[in-house]
Amino acid sequence: MDSIFPNSQQTLSSNMDSIFLRLLSTPTALALMDSAGYIFVILPSLPGFYSSTTGSDSATSPGVSVTRPCISGTYNNQTGSVGPCKLCSRGLKNSGNDSVSCAICDASSFCPLGSTDDVSYTALVSVVQALSYPTSPESVIFDDILIQNMFRLGTSGHCVVVSPLFWALIVTGLAIMILLLMAGLKLCIKHPHGKKARKYLKHVFKQTDFVGEGELWVGGLASFAIVVLVSFAYSFSNSYLNQYPIENVGNSNFACDRSIRNAKFDTSLQSLGIPATENEQTMFDLLNEQTFKCHALRTSIG
Repeated sequence: MDSIFPNSQQTLSSNMDSIFLRLLSTPTALALMDSAGYIFVILPSLPGFYSSTTGSDSATSPGVSVTRPCISGTYNNQTGSVGPCKLCSRGLKNSGNDSVSCAICDASSFCPLGSTDDVSYTALVSVVQALSYPTSPESVIFDDILIQNMFRLGTSGHCVVVSPLFWALIVTGLAIMILLLMAGLKLCIKHPHGKKARKYLKHVFKQTDFVGEGELWVGGLASFAIVVLVSFAYSFSNSYLNQYPIENVGNSNFACDRSIRNAKFDTSLQSLGIPATENEQTMFDLLNEQTFKCHALRTSIG
């Protein structure tokens, strides 16, 4: 039997170097000498066993192999072999009880090379690793994407939480409550402290007025909603910018549509290993059921 050394069963000993200077083969043994002068002798094994090179870690030279039983899925039916155990062929198995030969698998089971037991086909699940090429989103212009996400509420809880319009409405509701409070201070409360408080609030809101440039205190209330929208727009833009490249990013949890990516794709190529969709499969079935006839065309010259 031909074999390669080192292999999966006969690895290099801890005292052996990977560079060999001498190799001596006899009818019953194999001797190796590495670049450091260390000698290792692989002795023959009995049927059902193999010569392990990692059993003897003695630093003294020469090192000698030890006999170990064949692992599951392999066998050895030869006497005096210095190589590893052979793998059971396809359709054969070895659970480790008998290391001299392999047993026949059931005809209805999955039994590949080096099997240790029968595996029913019903326990196997087909996994398609071919993925279709990503398709570009319907909108690829950032201004349109920003507007769609700024003024979108959605129906799920996630969409509501990340919606800038929702938080702008919350701020607007608070502004309306403040307006009612200011109207109450003006119409219902005649006490000087009430007038003083209303005057102070008007002064504060004028300082935050971005709409009327500090002239309208009502504009200060509207400015809070604008600040919320602008803050969300900046946060969305920064997060959307980081959604690239597509291989290194995850879901877009900052938006209602978690599948959006900062990428555009354009190709007409598709792998043949990609399973067809339900609509496409119907067309393929119709084409496969058609029969094609070839008609000979005769021409005459004369």
